[in-house]
Amino acid sequence: MSSLKATIYPNGKFKSQAMCNEDKTDGFRIYWHENGQMKSAGEYKHGKPDGLYTAWFENGNKRAEINFSNGRKHGLCIFWHTNKQKKLEVSYTNGKMDGLWMYWYKNGQVRNATLLKDLIKESKMSWYSNGCIQSKTYYGFSRSIQPIPEFATFFTFYNPYNDPIIDTHQTIESKHWYESGNLEKEWFNYGYYRSNTFWYENSQKSQEELFKHGYYYLWTTWYENGQKSQEDNSGSFTMWHENGQKSLEEGTEKGDPCITWNNQGVKEYESILDFDSIEDAVQTHWKFFDDNGQYVATVIQTEDCDEFIEWEFFDTLNNKLYEFKYDYSESELITDDGLWRIWLDSECEPLVKILKSIEKHKSVFCNIPKRNTKLSSLAQL
Repeated sequence: MSSLKATIYPNGKFKSQAMCNEDKTDGFRIYWHENGQMKSAGEYKHGKPDGLYTAWFENGNKRAEINFSNGRKHGLCIFWHTNKQKKLEVSYTNGKMDGLWMYWYKNGQVRNATLLKDLIKESKMSWYSNGCIQSKTYYGFSRSIQPIPEFATFFTFYNPYNDPIIDTHQTIESKHWYESGNLEKEWFNYGYYRSNTFWYENSQKSQEELFKHGYYYLWTTWYENGQKSQEDNSGSFTMWHENGQKSLEEGTEKGDPCITWNNQGVKEYESILDFDSIEDAVQTHWKFFDDNGQYVATVIQTEDCDEFIEWEFFDTLNNKLYEFKYDYSESELITDDGLWRIWLDSECEPLVKILKSIEKHKSVFCNIPKRNTKLSSLAQL
């Protein structure tokens, strides 16, 4: 035996009406907005939605149509914007999205089109609101790593602009364009080989990455004027200034120096890392040059990460001028600027002269790890 159940808003208008059986599992249910417009209507069988559910906005325009079968979405699912333009359309088979999944902007322009089969993305395209294509992607054997959000109830609407969470590491190829129509990025993934390429909006290439077995073997970037900026070729790293002058080069062999130049091509300094000379410590050897490229000094920094950091300064004849050791075991702190002032305030005139000539590079070597420290010795030789 069926009976009519109803709830009322404080203003006296219907909030809900349900024609249901005694155990309230079967029947037709209607919900209303407080302004009197119908909100939704649908039928339940055995406590589960079954058949066509329809929803409306407060202004009376249709919001959605969803087909259910035994509690699962089955058939066409359609959403609309408040201005009556279609917003989303997707088909379900026994609760799973299947076929073409479409989104639209409010102006009627297609926003996204995704082809799915049993939760697997096969391809996807997207457009800007002006109709220009934004991206095009093809997939291999991607799989869902998390269920696509379902409607817990008819009123639980997921965000139609979010894609289902899909494991896309099997993306075969993808292209993206700027709104102007110029290519923005492109990548390919074929098993152990992968490549990524990016462009500035003026169509000048900005970055290129090539990978094998999950590791890149060539990485290159460019300035917007087309001049190469950086390149890492299987361990050989090089940088350039925007005018084309080389700015940095790292060697490929152990013991090779890292060299830097200014934008006029004049060498500024070079450095070598030494992990072997002192047990449990790392040494960095810097050689500095003046504005004419003439060698002016060597600075050796030795660091034991648990104990101390030490600097030694040498002139062009390899005479040690000064040394400074900083102990990490106590609480006295010195800032990087404070460290530089200590060196400048020393009575070693050759050191002061060297420091002033290389001051623009002080950030390279005049820095202390941020930890508790104590000045343990300061000696002029």
